[in-house]
Amino acid sequence: MSTPAQKASDLLKTGVQHLQSGRLTRAEQCFRKLLKLDPGHVDGLAMLGAAENMSGRHDHAAGLLERALDRNPQHLGAIYNLGVARQAQGRPDAALTLFDKAAVLAPRFFEAAFNRAVTLQSLERHEEAETRLREVAATWPGVAEVHNQMGSLLIAGERWTEAEASLREALRLRAGFAGAWNNLGVALRGQGRTEEAAQAFARAIEAEPDSAGARRNLARALFDLERVEDGLSELAELADRHPKDGAVLAELGAALLAANRLTDAQTALRRAIDHGGATAPVYRDLGRTLTLQQKLAEAEEVLRRAVALSGEDADLCCALADVELRTGRPSQALERLRGMLTLRPDLPAVHAGQGAALQALGDHEAALTAFAEAARLAPDDLGIVSAVLFTLCYHDGTTLARFAEAGRRVQATLGEAPRLAPAEPLSPLSRPLRIGYVSPDLCRHSVSHFLLPLLENHDREAVRIHLYSDVVQPDAVTGRCAALADVWKDTAVIGDERLARIIAADGIDILVDLAGHTTDNRLGLFNRKPAPVQVSWLGYGATSGVAAIDYYLCDDVLLAPDSAEWFAETPWRLPRCSFAFEPLTDAPDCAPPPALREGRITFGSFNNGAKITAATVRLWSSVLRAVPDSRLLLKTRQLADSRLRDRLLAAFAAEGIGSGRLSFRTHSAGSESHLAAYGEIDIALDTSPYNGATTTCEALYMGVPVISLATDRLVGRYGASILAAIGLGDLVASDATGFTDAARTLAADISGLAELRNGLRPRFLASPLGDGAGLARAMEEAFRDMWRRDRG
Repeated sequence: MSTPAQKASDLLKTGVQHLQSGRLTRAEQCFRKLLKLDPGHVDGLAMLGAAENMSGRHDHAAGLLERALDRNPQHLGAIYNLGVARQAQGRPDAALTLFDKAAVLAPRFFEAAFNRAVTLQSLERHEEAETRLREVAATWPGVAEVHNQMGSLLIAGERWTEAEASLREALRLRAGFAGAWNNLGVALRGQGRTEEAAQAFARAIEAEPDSAGARRNLARALFDLERVEDGLSELAELADRHPKDGAVLAELGAALLAANRLTDAQTALRRAIDHGGATAPVYRDLGRTLTLQQKLAEAEEVLRRAVALSGEDADLCCALADVELRTGRPSQALERLRGMLTLRPDLPAVHAGQGAALQALGDHEAALTAFAEAARLAPDDLGIVSAVLFTLCYHDGTTLARFAEAGRRVQATLGEAPRLAPAEPLSPLSRPLRIGYVSPDLCRHSVSHFLLPLLENHDREAVRIHLYSDVVQPDAVTGRCAALADVWKDTAVIGDERLARIIAADGIDILVDLAGHTTDNRLGLFNRKPAPVQVSWLGYGATSGVAAIDYYLCDDVLLAPDSAEWFAETPWRLPRCSFAFEPLTDAPDCAPPPALREGRITFGSFNNGAKITAATVRLWSSVLRAVPDSRLLLKTRQLADSRLRDRLLAAFAAEGIGSGRLSFRTHSAGSESHLAAYGEIDIALDTSPYNGATTTCEALYMGVPVISLATDRLVGRYGASILAAIGLGDLVASDATGFTDAARTLAADISGLAELRNGLRPRFLASPLGDGAGLARAMEEAFRDMWRRDRG
């Protein structure tokens, strides 16, 4: 019969065998039986502590190991395993002390020496960690984990090539080492060898399919390579393997947002919140997703929740300000951004946001100051430079020379990019010209009103249409545009360099920019010259400043005499109006002049509130003074903002126009009700120096004549070009006196006004504005002539 001591020895031996074979439960049972026989058995306490560590119960393990060390302070296993427990408890300093002690007691104890180096690295004592790791590598040169850890340490110091060498040695020793493959991928990506990095991450996943870190890293490398769908597939696979991991779902949601997969992004982000990922960054990403989906009330609620969780950081401030701007509350956005600037005056995005809010409020001088500060802080940010040029369009004091000077800053910001040779450098005259149109606005946007008549009427025997769509949130209009294309490509998530290669490979003959300096423009793409002939048209009414854009498409009325010299592009004048406008199929019938029932004239403007400058207020006030008892109806989204209303009331009051003669309206719920509101005004007054274009065409289509002032800048001549096209050049003035006289003359003849209004829609449809086919023929001829000229 065995003695208690023999039983204890047998239990210890059996427990150790189970532990070494990974049978933790059976090992723990043996050690617990041992301690029941002898509660103070040092080896039993130490081995049960080691087993508890391996089971992840580190607090319990620490208690057992402390009891063992109370009985034998020099017990090597207890010292080492207590170090492991302290490391897991987040007490690296205590762990280091214990590993040091274990390494002194047993200099050939690999685990103690190795973990000492690892702990030094976790404490960011990198020089000491490197020294210790090199000692370990010299003593145990054939251990792959040591070389992998050295690679990890060198990666932390961005010593990429040395890290690569260490990691390749680890893989020489153990070819299927998933962690080393993953770290090698990181080292290769750090050197810009992204394709090789992706292959290394794939090898890590092959070795360990559940490796979340490797799959994340592979996705990021694929995104770097612009293989967006492949990257999303990796993250989706990771989410399938970890369906309740909030962090995994949050990363998937952020990637889907970046890829403009907004519905999927919203789903993933809401799942992340449901599974422990309810953090401020997740709410921020969800808020941005909802903003892009135009679900602005939900977006604001979600973003405010993020603020409640973490306080209002700069990203959240800008995201909330964006929502406020989109919902017609620029004053609220401005106050929010100014508050952030008191905390972080060094952030260009906040200054740029302030500029956007000031622009919406019509304070363009202050907006330019804010954008200038943003540009000082971020001189290479083309978006900020574009914001400056776009704001100059609104500013009363902008000269053509100032436009040209700002345009030169565009080229300085872009720099000289490598020009791409066309894929097929052959004369296209024996085949249809390949025309590429690039735009973020192939959706419900003013640009589409002017583009669709052209697309619908292009001669497909003369041209092939390629549409490169940067649309974030496609809609029914996007579908219409896509149906009219010979080749359609969604390009919003493709970078400029890769898209330039795609366009060059498509063999585009003439590439047309429809955005200029408006939001989400592609001037960086055009700077790479992916097509032999490049043209700016429609979306922006001034020079782009980009030397690689060859022509600006316009007409004789639109471009003022002697203004061509201020363009970086060569202006190309069409022999007709350079616009056609899509008929408004949801428009109600034209209404008779309201003056017939009201007994007084109602002037009106539905233009963007940012266009109502001090010069515009003076111009309109002159008209109101010249036409006694007349009223002015203003309708624009920004008039929901009390600050803008107060500014306008004060500006009109300074001109002697009381509030009783002014009516303010905000945004209409739908296009039909918006268009019906034109029936409440007799005569539309254009803005200056930035004329209306879409609103002028809407007014004319709804039977409302428009008085416009032509200036020397192109954006100040939209009205002149449109009115000349419809045969109403007498409603275009060259100065304020002529503007007032034209309005007074028209207002004085109510019966003549009624007759004019009654015939305006048929007149519009019969004019070049309604002649999409005529525009298409003129542009196709222009494109052929451009090609011949540039080909010599």
